[in-house]
Amino acid sequence: MKKLKKALCFVMSVMIMICSLSVLSLAYDETGKKSAAIFVDGIASSDLINAETGEKIFPPQAKPIISAVGKVLPTLVSDIKKNDYSATADIIADAVNPIFAPISCDENGLPKVKTKLDYEYPDSDSIKAVINGTGEEKYIRFSYDWRLSIQSIAGELHSFIEYVMKEGDVDSVSLIGLSMGTCVVTSYLKLYDYQYVDGVALLAGGYNGVSCCGQPFADMLGFDSDAIVRYVEAMVGDSFAGVGAKALMRFLNVTGTLGKAVNIADALTAEINDILYRDVFVKSFAAMPGIWALVPLEYYEQAKDTVINGFGFSDEYIKTLDWYHYEVQADMENIISGILDRGIKFGIVSKYGYPNTPCIEDINSMSDGAIDTRFSSFGATCADVTGTLGDDYVQKIDNGHDCVSPDNMIDASTCKFVDYTWFVKNSFHSNDMEYSTGLCLDILNADTQPTVWDFKYPEFNIMTKTGIKPLTSDNDSTLYTVSFEGDTVLSVLGDFIIDFKNAVKSAFGR
Repeated sequence: MKKLKKALCFVMSVMIMICSLSVLSLAYDETGKKSAAIFVDGIASSDLINAETGEKIFPPQAKPIISAVGKVLPTLVSDIKKNDYSATADIIADAVNPIFAPISCDENGLPKVKTKLDYEYPDSDSIKAVINGTGEEKYIRFSYDWRLSIQSIAGELHSFIEYVMKEGDVDSVSLIGLSMGTCVVTSYLKLYDYQYVDGVALLAGGYNGVSCCGQPFADMLGFDSDAIVRYVEAMVGDSFAGVGAKALMRFLNVTGTLGKAVNIADALTAEINDILYRDVFVKSFAAMPGIWALVPLEYYEQAKDTVINGFGFSDEYIKTLDWYHYEVQADMENIISGILDRGIKFGIVSKYGYPNTPCIEDINSMSDGAIDTRFSSFGATCADVTGTLGDDYVQKIDNGHDCVSPDNMIDASTCKFVDYTWFVKNSFHSNDMEYSTGLCLDILNADTQPTVWDFKYPEFNIMTKTGIKPLTSDNDSTLYTVSFEGDTVLSVLGDFIIDFKNAVKSAFGR
């Protein structure tokens, strides 16, 4: 039962995480210095295409999901009435597998289907236009196949950097990594050193892992109806539809309906555990080495015991996973210290104010909706998302500065690099990228290395509809929520919802 819970929760967590990561890349030059800024995308920033058929295989399309639901739902309804889920167990793998089969990997962590990215390197003219400020774009973007090993992606980044330097005739680059992109950036520094780099910014970073990925792998799960309501409320905003969704979720929770649904899911897991876990989960997500970079080191060995050891993965695959965790994650402090020791501009931008995904043990941990703030900030002490650090809280480390946020939710004194760690409240994981990357660029283009004590952005900030503002006791309750409009963080999920709606209309002839 626990293993299927893990499978279900992991799929949910990964889909939330994948859908919440948008793409953006930047190049910037205020001083005239011959340098280019490269933004290293987060997970699933470009569509995956079947190289032979040209069909988009990720993000998932609506029709196969509707087909899977259509296969399972009638049997599930019948089983609920009988309180016997054996029939559902017999058909669920056949229904679900076609959705994930096109993106699955083998026992060596290599894609089974020949794929390509819906992404191409920019040409020389485009690169020079960005660097010279004469083009429409203000950035150079690097995207990658997130399923592959971080080592191989870091190698691709190395080639891309050399390409940009040659085609753009620049002497160095600054790297801004978003989410999983921070894993790629830090791995690049580990493998290829710092010689081409004059700035590094880690934005909403997964470089130390993320609980919504690591905990499902490590069998650390927890369904909770209150957490589900809290997450939905944080996502939907205050539009007419959003207010209605909030009211509906609260009603379902208060009346116990949501709790009953959770109980049904628990009963269902008792029957379909082995099938979904063995035949779906292990064969899909567990075989993707890139995903493993998002497993925190503290859960890593437990996760290996849960979903790798004994399931037929090759020794080379396991060594690949070990490399990132023991050569990069475990050495992260030294890697970042190497940046500062060389006089390379550096900054960490950590977001907070949102609940974590509602299907793990740490359901109350502070996050940006996808990545825990304690991980992205490299060690901040955080209140539960439901409250504060407490009226009697005392800053843990006396470093001569007040490092407790005005809302009493964050104690930054415990951050590994407290002088260079900026916080932004109420900006969902990769939402508001114009402002978030603007902060990163200002850090990287400052005349000298800025700190949170002597910069136009203070240590604690808040996202508003007009940009990032200093966080104060007067504006600490301002809530800027996720929207499906335009190129916002959930645009991928928003597009899927539209596709799903159209597919349903088509299926019913409306």
